[in-house]
Amino acid sequence: MSRISLEWKKHCHILGKLFLVAWLMLTVSPANDAAGQGPTNNSHPEWMEAWYQLKGDVRNALRPLRQPGFSMTFLKDGHEHPNAFRWEDMPPRIVLILGGLQSQSEATIQFATALKECSGARSECAYAVYNYPNDGPIEESGESLRLLLKQLSEKAPNARVSIVAHSMGALVARSALELSSDEQPSQVSNVDRLIMVCPPNHGSVLAQYADPLELTELLDRFLKEGFRIETLLDVLVHDGMGEACEDLVPGSPLLLRLESAKRTPGVRYSIAFGTEGPIDPAHQLLSSLVLEQVRPQVANQPKDLQWLFARGEELLHCDELTRGRGDGAVSCRSAKLQGAHEKAGFRIHHLQWLEREHPEVQRLMAWIAKRAVASAGP
Repeated sequence: MSRISLEWKKHCHILGKLFLVAWLMLTVSPANDAAGQGPTNNSHPEWMEAWYQLKGDVRNALRPLRQPGFSMTFLKDGHEHPNAFRWEDMPPRIVLILGGLQSQSEATIQFATALKECSGARSECAYAVYNYPNDGPIEESGESLRLLLKQLSEKAPNARVSIVAHSMGALVARSALELSSDEQPSQVSNVDRLIMVCPPNHGSVLAQYADPLELTELLDRFLKEGFRIETLLDVLVHDGMGEACEDLVPGSPLLLRLESAKRTPGVRYSIAFGTEGPIDPAHQLLSSLVLEQVRPQVANQPKDLQWLFARGEELLHCDELTRGRGDGAVSCRSAKLQGAHEKAGFRIHHLQWLEREHPEVQRLMAWIAKRAVASAGP
């Protein structure tokens, strides 16, 4: 084996360890049932408590290094373009696209471009994307979006905004519109449409298991950009340290605040939810019968094994994964929102919103486009 091959193998070995340590230390969701975070069964093993404490310590140590990035960028010819429009020439309708958990700017732009093509010449619109830390605190991203929308209102006072938000992006948008703080009061006046696609309005049980997505994003970025320390910091620190997953667990402090918040006057809320979860109800029933036979044997096993068995049962029966009751990540029940003006179901799974050739996705795109370019009437 050549010296170059040996060196490459050595670097890959070290890099593999780095990936594993970074993922374990930064992306395992803490278990805190009182706050609605972590596994819903509070009989989790004691070793996990020590691990969650370690992760918290690492977060606190790295937090001073974090430099979150927020931007609202307009599109021109399918690309982000800082000078796509002069403020005085801004069209009367702006369609702002938000991605979800671990979303990439390229995917959001791809969806915005497809939506523009679907809308055709029915309305003169400007299309923009909101880029935010895809695994950071949701309310932090909402506060930044609120500020950017207010700045947009000052620069283009006659333009109205339709927000189209996928998955967690809907919670970012709702946080901007419905929550407030002493520094950033709500009252965003230029938004009159919020179109939510597969929104986890009441969270997702799967959020506590979603952390490996961080490793997936890291590997994807390394394949595209090569190994760089800047990329490592961007994915594991600047883009958030797992706070979004904790915000998405049902009963989290953020979700409780949003559930008690009122819908924003003057904004028309539209919801599109998916129903193509991967588990067929018939197979679910059969698996349940098998688990019933195994459960007495597991009851005599160590607590760690019992805990893992309970997690498997939870995943098997959760609505998020069941066809007809969820889209593979968000349940139909969680997508609903009191005070929303309309909702519609589509036979798609959670990540299918980018598959433009799929007939049901085309129907979804037409449904979104019709509402995104319209005023806030019925």
